[in-house]
Amino acid sequence: MWVDDYFHYEDWEASQKAVFDSFNMLSVPRADNDFKYFYDRGTHQRIVPQGIFPNPNHKRVLLEPQATIFMKDFTETAKQGHDTLNQFEKDPFKMMVVKEQNRSATLAPITTDLSFITNLNNIKQGLKQDYSDREILDVILVNSTFTDKLIDEHLRAAPREEKGLKYAPRDAGKYRDFVRSTYYSKD
Repeated sequence: MWVDDYFHYEDWEASQKAVFDSFNMLSVPRADNDFKYFYDRGTHQRIVPQGIFPNPNHKRVLLEPQATIFMKDFTETAKQGHDTLNQFEKDPFKMMVVKEQNRSATLAPITTDLSFITNLNNIKQGLKQDYSDREILDVILVNSTFTDKLIDEHLRAAPREEKGLKYAPRDAGKYRDFVRSTYYSKD
Protein backbone atom coordinates (compact mmCIF):
# COMPACT_ATOMS: atom_id res chain seq x y z
CA MET A 1 0.00 0.00 0.00
CA TRP A 2 2.97 2.34 0.43
CA VAL A 3 3.77 2.38 -3.31
CA ASP A 4 2.44 5.60 -4.78
CA ASP A 5 1.36 4.52 -8.25
CA TYR A 6 -1.31 2.37 -9.87
CA PHE A 7 1.23 -0.04 -11.34
CA HIS A 8 3.56 -2.02 -9.09
CA TYR A 9 4.98 -4.57 -11.50
CA GLU A 10 6.43 -3.67 -14.89
CA ASP A 11 5.16 -6.85 -16.54
CA TRP A 12 1.59 -6.20 -15.37
CA GLU A 13 1.83 -2.59 -16.55
CA ALA A 14 3.02 -3.67 -20.00
CA SER A 15 0.26 -6.28 -20.33
CA GLN A 16 -2.43 -3.76 -19.34
CA LYS A 17 -1.09 -1.07 -21.70
CA ALA A 18 -1.11 -3.61 -24.55
CA VAL A 19 -4.88 -4.05 -24.12
CA PHE A 20 -6.34 -0.80 -22.76
CA ASP A 21 -6.26 2.51 -24.63
CA SER A 22 -6.23 5.96 -23.00
CA PHE A 23 -10.04 6.04 -22.92
CA ASN A 24 -9.88 3.04 -20.58
CA MET A 25 -6.64 3.46 -18.65
CA LEU A 26 -4.83 6.72 -18.13
CA SER A 27 -2.80 6.90 -14.95
CA VAL A 28 -1.65 10.48 -14.42
CA PRO A 29 2.15 10.45 -13.97
CA ARG A 30 3.47 12.06 -10.79
CA ALA A 31 6.88 13.75 -10.62
CA ASP A 32 8.96 13.77 -7.44
CA ASN A 33 7.63 16.31 -4.93
CA ASP A 34 4.45 16.77 -6.98
CA PHE A 35 1.66 16.60 -4.42
CA LYS A 36 -0.89 19.11 -5.71
CA TYR A 37 -3.38 16.64 -7.21
CA PHE A 38 -2.20 13.47 -5.50
CA TYR A 39 -2.09 14.26 -1.78
CA ASP A 40 -4.95 15.46 0.35
CA ARG A 41 -5.09 15.35 4.13
CA GLY A 42 -8.74 14.36 3.77
CA THR A 43 -7.79 11.16 1.92
CA HIS A 44 -6.07 9.35 4.75
CA GLN A 45 -2.67 11.11 4.63
CA ARG A 46 -1.33 9.26 1.59
CA ILE A 47 -0.58 9.68 -2.09
CA VAL A 48 -3.43 8.34 -4.21
CA PRO A 49 -2.92 7.73 -7.94
CA GLN A 50 -5.24 9.76 -10.17
CA GLY A 51 -6.59 8.97 -13.60
CA ILE A 52 -8.92 6.69 -15.50
CA PHE A 53 -8.71 3.09 -14.35
CA PRO A 54 -9.97 0.21 -16.50
CA ASN A 55 -12.99 -1.98 -16.10
CA PRO A 56 -11.58 -5.53 -15.89
CA ASN A 57 -14.32 -7.18 -17.94
CA HIS A 58 -14.89 -4.87 -20.92
CA LYS A 59 -13.50 -1.79 -22.60
CA ARG A 60 -15.21 1.57 -22.62
CA VAL A 61 -16.05 2.62 -26.16
CA LEU A 62 -15.78 6.16 -27.46
CA LEU A 63 -18.89 7.38 -29.18
CA GLU A 64 -18.35 6.42 -32.80
CA PRO A 65 -20.33 9.23 -34.45
CA GLN A 66 -18.09 11.88 -32.89
CA ALA A 67 -14.92 10.06 -33.90
CA THR A 68 -16.31 9.64 -37.42
CA ILE A 69 -16.99 13.39 -37.63
CA PHE A 70 -13.44 14.11 -36.48
CA MET A 71 -12.03 11.72 -39.10
CA LYS A 72 -14.06 13.41 -41.87
CA ASP A 73 -12.66 16.79 -40.79
CA PHE A 74 -9.10 15.49 -41.06
CA THR A 75 -9.77 13.85 -44.41
CA GLU A 76 -11.07 17.18 -45.77
CA THR A 77 -8.07 19.16 -44.47
CA ALA A 78 -5.69 16.53 -45.88
CA LYS A 79 -7.31 16.96 -49.31
CA GLN A 80 -6.58 20.68 -49.01
CA GLY A 81 -2.89 19.89 -48.62
CA HIS A 82 -2.55 20.23 -44.85
CA ASP A 83 -0.13 17.87 -43.15
CA THR A 84 -0.52 16.18 -39.77
CA LEU A 85 1.25 18.96 -37.88
CA ASN A 86 -1.11 21.59 -39.32
CA GLN A 87 -4.08 19.45 -38.39
CA PHE A 88 -2.76 19.00 -34.85
CA GLU A 89 -2.17 22.76 -34.45
CA LYS A 90 -5.67 23.49 -35.70
CA ASP A 91 -7.39 21.16 -33.26
CA PRO A 92 -5.17 19.04 -30.99
CA PHE A 93 -8.14 17.49 -29.14
CA LYS A 94 -9.68 16.08 -32.31
CA MET A 95 -6.32 14.78 -33.51
CA MET A 96 -5.64 12.99 -30.22
CA VAL A 97 -9.10 11.39 -30.23
CA VAL A 98 -8.68 10.14 -33.80
CA LYS A 99 -5.17 8.76 -33.13
CA GLU A 100 -6.31 7.01 -29.96
CA GLN A 101 -9.36 5.60 -31.75
CA ASN A 102 -7.11 4.22 -34.50
CA ARG A 103 -4.76 2.71 -31.88
CA SER A 104 -7.73 1.13 -30.09
CA ALA A 105 -8.59 -0.89 -33.16
CA THR A 106 -5.20 -2.66 -33.01
CA LEU A 107 -5.17 -3.57 -29.31
CA ALA A 108 -5.50 -7.12 -28.01
CA PRO A 109 -8.70 -8.37 -26.34
CA ILE A 110 -9.05 -8.73 -22.56
CA THR A 111 -7.92 -12.19 -21.44
CA THR A 112 -8.91 -13.94 -18.23
CA ASP A 113 -5.45 -13.35 -16.75
CA LEU A 114 -5.53 -9.66 -17.63
CA SER A 115 -9.00 -9.31 -16.15
CA PHE A 116 -7.67 -10.85 -12.93
CA ILE A 117 -4.64 -8.51 -12.87
CA THR A 118 -6.85 -5.49 -13.50
CA ASN A 119 -9.19 -6.53 -10.69
CA LEU A 120 -6.25 -6.81 -8.27
CA ASN A 121 -4.90 -3.38 -9.27
CA ASN A 122 -8.37 -1.82 -8.96
CA ILE A 123 -8.92 -3.36 -5.51
CA LYS A 124 -5.60 -1.92 -4.34
CA GLN A 125 -6.50 1.46 -5.87
CA GLY A 126 -9.92 1.42 -4.22
CA LEU A 127 -8.48 0.56 -0.81
CA LYS A 128 -5.91 3.36 -1.03
CA GLN A 129 -8.53 5.83 -2.17
CA ASP A 130 -11.35 4.99 0.23
CA TYR A 131 -9.81 3.68 3.45
CA SER A 132 -7.18 4.74 5.96
CA ASP A 133 -4.25 2.49 6.82
CA ARG A 134 -5.91 1.71 10.13
CA GLU A 135 -9.14 0.58 8.46
CA ILE A 136 -7.24 -1.61 6.02
CA LEU A 137 -5.20 -3.20 8.81
CA ASP A 138 -8.39 -3.79 10.80
CA VAL A 139 -9.80 -5.82 7.91
CA ILE A 140 -6.60 -7.76 7.31
CA LEU A 141 -5.23 -8.26 10.83
CA VAL A 142 -8.00 -7.79 13.37
CA ASN A 143 -10.50 -9.69 11.30
CA SER A 144 -7.89 -12.37 10.71
CA THR A 145 -10.33 -14.98 9.39
CA PHE A 146 -10.07 -13.18 6.04
CA THR A 147 -6.26 -13.45 6.11
CA ASP A 148 -6.37 -17.03 7.38
CA LYS A 149 -8.64 -18.09 4.51
CA LEU A 150 -6.43 -16.31 1.99
CA ILE A 151 -3.28 -18.02 3.32
CA ASP A 152 -5.05 -21.37 3.48
CA GLU A 153 -6.17 -21.11 -0.16
CA HIS A 154 -2.67 -20.25 -1.37
CA LEU A 155 -0.75 -22.80 0.68
CA ARG A 156 -2.81 -25.92 0.06
CA ALA A 157 -0.88 -28.78 -1.44
CA ALA A 158 -3.51 -29.81 -4.03
CA PRO A 159 -2.89 -28.93 -7.69
CA ARG A 160 -4.28 -25.57 -8.86
CA GLU A 161 -6.95 -27.09 -11.09
CA GLU A 162 -8.44 -29.17 -8.30
CA LYS A 163 -8.81 -26.22 -5.94
CA GLY A 164 -10.43 -23.96 -8.50
CA LEU A 165 -7.91 -21.26 -7.64
CA LYS A 166 -6.72 -18.60 -10.04
CA TYR A 167 -3.19 -17.22 -9.89
CA ALA A 168 -2.10 -14.04 -11.62
CA PRO A 169 0.86 -14.53 -13.94
CA ARG A 170 3.94 -12.70 -12.70
CA ASP A 171 7.50 -12.39 -13.96
CA ALA A 172 9.71 -13.40 -11.00
CA GLY A 173 12.52 -11.04 -12.03
CA LYS A 174 10.18 -8.04 -12.30
CA TYR A 175 8.71 -8.87 -8.91
CA ARG A 176 12.19 -9.01 -7.32
CA ASP A 177 13.01 -5.62 -8.92
CA PHE A 178 9.83 -4.20 -7.40
CA VAL A 179 10.69 -5.55 -3.95
CA ARG A 180 14.23 -4.14 -4.18
CA SER A 181 12.84 -0.74 -5.17
CA THR A 182 10.75 -0.63 -1.98
CA TYR A 183 13.58 -1.47 0.46
CA TYR A 184 14.03 2.15 1.58
CA SER A 185 10.57 3.51 0.78
CA LYS A 186 9.45 3.83 4.41
CA ASP A 187 12.76 4.75 6.08
